[in-house]
Amino acid sequence: MTPLQNRLSSCFTALIFVALQAGAYQPITPPVWADDPDTVELLYLFPDDNQTLTADRATVPFGAPSASVALGLINDGWQDPVNPISSSGGDADNGAWDLGAGPEGAIHMTLVLGDQAGGSSFESYNVKIKINAVCYQLMTQLPSLALQEYQLSNLVTTDSDAFSDPSMGTWKNRTWTAEIADVRDNSITLSIVAHAWGSLIDAVEVYALATVQNVPTTAKGTPISWFARFNLAPQAGTDWDDLDLLDSDGDGVANWQEYIGGTDPTDATSYLHITNIEVSPDNIILLQWIGGTNGPASPYLIEGLADMNSPLRLWSTIGQVPRTSGTNTWQIQQLPSAPLRLFRIRALP
Repeated sequence: MTPLQNRLSSCFTALIFVALQAGAYQPITPPVWADDPDTVELLYLFPDDNQTLTADRATVPFGAPSASVALGLINDGWQDPVNPISSSGGDADNGAWDLGAGPEGAIHMTLVLGDQAGGSSFESYNVKIKINAVCYQLMTQLPSLALQEYQLSNLVTTDSDAFSDPSMGTWKNRTWTAEIADVRDNSITLSIVAHAWGSLIDAVEVYALATVQNVPTTAKGTPISWFARFNLAPQAGTDWDDLDLLDSDGDGVANWQEYIGGTDPTDATSYLHITNIEVSPDNIILLQWIGGTNGPASPYLIEGLADMNSPLRLWSTIGQVPRTSGTNTWQIQQLPSAPLRLFRIRALP
């Protein structure tokens, strides 16, 4: 029999918890950065037995969070504060979750921290978090904090009394503060993981703030890190802006143009140019060009012009395709009412 199985029975536990009912959840002291408009703030009080959680209070600048409860072995599930034989203790107005044994027993929370990931000047986020969980300590133990895919650094865990308890056991605030470096996604997933002997969670409060770390760029917007991918660096007496204007592979295209085009600045055969135009007997136009995925993620635009002698030369966008390294292909049915005579491929930063 495990230590968890030696816990007092659920019925006996509930009888004790009835005597421990207290007032509403008392929020923790917000972090000094809580007033930043990009701060995510969430409070979960578990008012019902739905394992897909909805925040009872939420400030979400960039997108709705998602959260769920997973139950481990020997769990009593949701504890209803109005049911005298299944009472949460703690907050008298809301329920609690007996998660059972960890690590299977856990509360998982995905937070949307920003909207910059994937941008051409985006490098990563540095994230600060402060999280508080109200937990019962006697027949269950306090949980731990885990992070999926990234690493918590400067993690500090502090415990303090949450609710008065004249009978037995203690309701504790377990508070974590930490930082997360080099986050390359717009969201992270945090987990409050039950102790191996089980954890009973009455409330969870979350603060998180992501700061964008932008990539250093040249005056024309070429990321310095892009040059490093090709082992390019300024020569003595020059700087990165000078390197931007050079044609390092002698193909007639400056380095900054190679970046926007997504091509290789060290390969003379790799530069943005049309290689083939065909018109089939049934009037299908086929375009092929050399491109690359070494630059921005924006699609290639296909533009057409009916008459080069037009005084305004009104090029119009007639299609777009995701970038491909090497040969890119696009085709369209020619419109007899407005035949196109000229085409060009455009890459945007």
